[in-house]
Amino acid sequence: MTVYIGIVSFNSLADLPACINAIRAQTYSDRQIVIRDNASTDGSPEWLAQNVPEALLIRGSDNVGFGVGHNILIRTIKPVSDGDFYLTCNPDLVMGPNYVAALVEAIQESGAGWVVGKLYLPHSEGDPPRLYSVGHALRRDGYAFNVGMGLIDQGQFERPREVFGAPGCAALYSGRLIKTLAPTGDLFDPDFFLYGEDTDLDWRARLQGWRCIYVPGAMATHRGSSPKEELRVMALAHRYLSVIKNAYPFDLITFNLPFMGLHLMVRCFLTPRLGTRLAGQIVRLTPRFWGKRTRPILLRGQMQAWFRSARQQSTAQPRTLIQRWRVFVGNRGSADSHPNDPPKPPPPPYGA
Repeated sequence: MTVYIGIVSFNSLADLPACINAIRAQTYSDRQIVIRDNASTDGSPEWLAQNVPEALLIRGSDNVGFGVGHNILIRTIKPVSDGDFYLTCNPDLVMGPNYVAALVEAIQESGAGWVVGKLYLPHSEGDPPRLYSVGHALRRDGYAFNVGMGLIDQGQFERPREVFGAPGCAALYSGRLIKTLAPTGDLFDPDFFLYGEDTDLDWRARLQGWRCIYVPGAMATHRGSSPKEELRVMALAHRYLSVIKNAYPFDLITFNLPFMGLHLMVRCFLTPRLGTRLAGQIVRLTPRFWGKRTRPILLRGQMQAWFRSARQQSTAQPRTLIQRWRVFVGNRGSADSHPNDPPKPPPPPYGA
């Protein structure tokens, strides 16, 4: 059972050595590194070619983003047998030695479609370790957040449990899930350049009856990033487009579309330039995403239960409208926070 560890790199030379060293230190031996470089200009592809000869390196002529980069890698290694796995590994991810082995064991025992470990934010020696994520939670309005983000690890997440989904920086996907959701190799929606593609995959997999498990014994560190203005608008547009694509018809008509329209009006009033750009993206792409809707296997009541459970999840990441409004007021002119944004220290202890 081979674990293909996929890395999509874009000017990631500063992060790659630690990431690769951590992969080489994994106790799980049946692994293969596959890398797509998105036309980096910082010397990344040259460093990889010289220092990581065991990896399959695909040099791209342009930056195709996160999801499409991984889709290219998945198509390259195809066919992935039902017993194989694909791990999405961000260049700024540093895995503990048993990260891969613990995830493989958990996915085999549980029969889940995908799994994720306990992810930490980088911290200095002597400082208490803060969490990055122990899995995704999803609100009814399509807002996804990282459970545990910014909280001090005090042993509150020491039990394996089912979570709605997993951040794409460090998730292990089974070959069975990939063959079911992506028979042509497009595991991630190719219309998502960056941000939101992992949440969209969470939603699609859930609708088809797959389960995601959080594995506390698998530990890694992930720095994360704060996207600039243009990417923040893209992230918010992707959230709503994913809702249009995946929400149940009743919820879409009675809740999501009215909520989305009100949000866009408020955006256009408070930040006319960004609000107009956001509305333009959604209007332009809605027909395409509407055409991607599929018939769900998961009952609507089961999805509603996941929405309700999101209210109970502990995180320092703003998630309610009031909390996100505070962030907006403090960062006026930017789009909403995104699941991959690390909190600004010290984060407010919402939900703690």
